[in-house]
Amino acid sequence: MAAEMNNPTALEQRGFRCETDAASQLGSKPSTLRAWRVKGKGPKYYKIGGKVFYKDTDLEAWIEVQARGSTSEAAA
Repeated sequence: MAAEMNNPTALEQRGFRCETDAASQLGSKPSTLRAWRVKGKGPKYYKIGGKVFYKDTDLEAWIEVQARGSTSEAAA
């Protein structure tokens, strides 16, 4: 299992994506995701083998939380 967690293909099969792919899915840049991690913002992430990964389900959940009904609605 430990070797599997350092294999990007195995991680992808489990629904994880690298920082670059996650940023692309969010229409952002990896540097934005890094800044959000420092500030405690953004989607939940996983540190595996010294690399950052995002789970597809966590990205989708974070996107849903960003929904607003009006410009006066407070951020979540």
